[in-house]
Amino acid sequence: MPRTSDQTSFLCAGDSIQIGVETASVVTSTVDITSPLPEYDVIVLGAGFAGLVAARDLSCAGVKVLLLEARDRIGGRTYTSRLHGQNVEMGGTWIHWSQPHVFHEIHRYGLQDQLKRSVGTLSPFHGGPEFVYSFSGGQLRKLTNEDYEVRMKTMMEAFFNVDGALGRSILEWPHNPSFDSVDAKKLQSLSAKDRFEQICEQFSAQDQDLLSAMLAAIGTTSLDKIALYDLFKWWALSGYTVEDFFAATASFKLSCGTTELARCILADFKGDMLFNSPVAGIEQGSKVVVTLKTGQKIRSARVVCTVPLNVLHNITFTPPLSPKKLSASKEGHVTKGLKVHMYTKQPLQTVFTSSAPPQPLTFGFTESHLPSDGGTFSVFFFQNDSIDLTSPESIARDFTLQIMSGTVIPDAVAPDAILCHDWTSDEFARGAWCTFRPGFGEEYFLEVRRREGRVWFASADWAEGWRGFIDGAIEQGTHAAREILEEMREASGKVRSVL
Repeated sequence: MPRTSDQTSFLCAGDSIQIGVETASVVTSTVDITSPLPEYDVIVLGAGFAGLVAARDLSCAGVKVLLLEARDRIGGRTYTSRLHGQNVEMGGTWIHWSQPHVFHEIHRYGLQDQLKRSVGTLSPFHGGPEFVYSFSGGQLRKLTNEDYEVRMKTMMEAFFNVDGALGRSILEWPHNPSFDSVDAKKLQSLSAKDRFEQICEQFSAQDQDLLSAMLAAIGTTSLDKIALYDLFKWWALSGYTVEDFFAATASFKLSCGTTELARCILADFKGDMLFNSPVAGIEQGSKVVVTLKTGQKIRSARVVCTVPLNVLHNITFTPPLSPKKLSASKEGHVTKGLKVHMYTKQPLQTVFTSSAPPQPLTFGFTESHLPSDGGTFSVFFFQNDSIDLTSPESIARDFTLQIMSGTVIPDAVAPDAILCHDWTSDEFARGAWCTFRPGFGEEYFLEVRRREGRVWFASADWAEGWRGFIDGAIEQGTHAAREILEEMREASGKVRSVL
């Protein structure tokens, strides 16, 4: 299996660190950049799920498309690696039938029977953890899973019940921000901390830590830096219940791997592909000229830009991006935590663990137990700036110290293998999934989505529905392709739409 060539993914086993990880997402270009390239109808920048769907839909409608990707692989901030025969999701993972766009794609490619759950997020009656651990009051505390679920249900319902209807009235249309009520828009300027402080005194100190840990996990940062609107959006999109919230946002994934879904979409693409080709500039005139960092220029009539919010400002646009869009990108979203997979030869008990800021860990859980050798896979998510991201060695060192500290899991065990992609240091991501700070959405959301001339902007970072999820990326890619096809059809009447 091929390996990634980036410097931000690694496998650490014992004293050995191997840069790059095995993945079927590595793809070969179909065109040679050293030879003159034709002029395209559309260039799609980025081969994440937004770019893959846009490129597929456009090319299947007869449009001449170039799929242009900075990395050597597809998937963007989502791809699957392999270790000891197991699929390991290095980035975006969670899918659910309440996410309409991704579930449509799953059914389109016959993958609906490939759903599975992580054992650490199951109830104990279905093989999940008997106990949940939480660092609170200076020690790692243990409570039964049943007790944890009862406490979280009580606290989360109190948190979201600002309207006497568990949020159903205040955010009735979570898939369409243009329908937001005046009260819903007020959530944009408030922080998660604002709402937490309104209700926290009715709960014990340990329960406050449990709730704070769960809310902070949505942005891997402190509650004052997370927009209250973002929490309500996840809650409303999930179905306004605690059970559905956990099911939709942290439970189900593809057993075949997210890369398999990405490869299925790519297989239907009928255009040219060029990988390992970062973009330096986009110049608009009667055509669009895309300049690569190598200096080569490629021309097209239109561009779909799926570059993430936190790196969009690194591309030079001529004419310049709107001042607000540029400011939004330079500030960026707040989710810059770290996801780390751990494998131990020693079988570990099935656990779910969490801790509130300022503890480094937000949450972690058992992914799977291997029947072949009895080993265990676990995954952990850490707060922004809580792990030294200077190098793979520093990440592995700090992670190991955390795992063996007695503040994360009850078993003081050294990892036998660590798999990680540092998305914050990744020059083509500069962060993980998208979460806005208070006021960011109100100030910038409509602007970052707005088309500029011949350039469309499509990213999960500004999805109308499941922002930051695979579903949101597919939503945005679908919308961009549809809008371009409609414009081309109006102009010539010759484009055959399959949407």
